[in-house]
Amino acid sequence: ANVDRQTMRDILMAERSAGVPVRLRGMTLAAACHESGMSPEAAGDCKCSGVRGLHQRTVTCPDGKPCKWRARGILQQWPWVERYGVDRADPLEAATFWIGHLASRVDQVAVACDIPAGDVDRLWRTAWVTAVRAPSKRPRCRERPRHWRRFIEWRETWSP
Repeated sequence: ANVDRQTMRDILMAERSAGVPVRLRGMTLAAACHESGMSPEAAGDCKCSGVRGLHQRTVTCPDGKPCKWRARGILQQWPWVERYGVDRADPLEAATFWIGHLASRVDQVAVACDIPAGDVDRLWRTAWVTAVRAPSKRPRCRERPRHWRRFIEWRETWSP
């Protein structure tokens, strides 16, 4: 509800600058809405010592100690992005890095999934799922990102 419209415009401009196909513009906003409700203060993926796979929204661990949040910001990025000088709390900086990370996967998925260069939407969608999911030994050629349904709903609403 309290989303900064200028930040949203800036994110869309970053997508345009990165070469995101017209039909897929808004993908970053859909991901941010899905991941954090567009809140730069959002935190998720709690890490508690001795507990694996705890992804619920808790403040304390089962042992009573405070939770250590791994994912932060509008796109719920993990601490490794800070190695690239990214401030996860800055929505535009986080989104720009996210878009660049996704764009860097386009050529990889074209080769790994044998996607023709003319199928730009599929290239970017596959790069999207590859960039945001955990590494896999097999390419994610037929998968869709978790944000896909929200993005399609928005695209159908925005289309004239």
